Amino acid sequence: MLAGYISQLFFPDADKYVSLIETFGVFAIGYFVRPVGGVIFGMIGDKYGRKITFVIVMLLMSIATASMGFLPTYSSIGVYAALMFMLLRIVQGISFGAELPCALTFITEHAGKRYRSVHCGILISFVTLGIIMGTFTIYLLSAYLSDKEMLAYGWRIPFFIGGGLAIITFFIRFFTKETPLYKDQTDKPNNALWLLLTEYQKQISIGI
Repeated sequence: MLAGYISQLFFPDADKYVSLIETFGVFAIGYFVRPVGGVIFGMIGDKYGRKITFVIVMLLMSIATASMGFLPTYSSIGVYAALMFMLLRIVQGISFGAELPCALTFITEHAGKRYRSVHCGILISFVTLGIIMGTFTIYLLSAYLSDKEMLAYGWRIPFFIGGGLAIITFFIRFFTKETPLYKDQTDKPNNALWLLLTEYQKQISIGI
């Protein structure tokens, strides 16, 4: 939703379409690294607990998102601005790649068999609601601020809001309890990824 502004601020080019392609390319990087986050924090969650993973990924997300709002633009530090933006986008992608599976695991293990489907459905619904709220926020900003104001400071506001909400969520998660299923687990796997790849090929194929 902010690509038009970000392309001008971080990827200026004589051809505005090239700038947009570069901006969406950086946006896409966040998706490509999501599986990396899922693998890394999945192993951490299996060995050290769901809660610690749940807390760490939200801390990373809050830092990355809020930091985007503070970034200097291309006119200030040149290509380093674009590189910093890309690095933060990678952190965002890794965080969210771990966030959603971790949230589903956390809720599933707390809910019990009877309410798992309902609770997971509510979680996915709120993911979509978050996207709608973010889109609506940017719509309001672009409706009430001129293009000049959006380029000057308006584009930063959604990142501050998102980062602030993530920080609040971090503190909420900090006081949650570890899942009962994990606490009752006697053997914590040291080679969870290897077990996954060697013993669950069928489930992985179905998932893909």
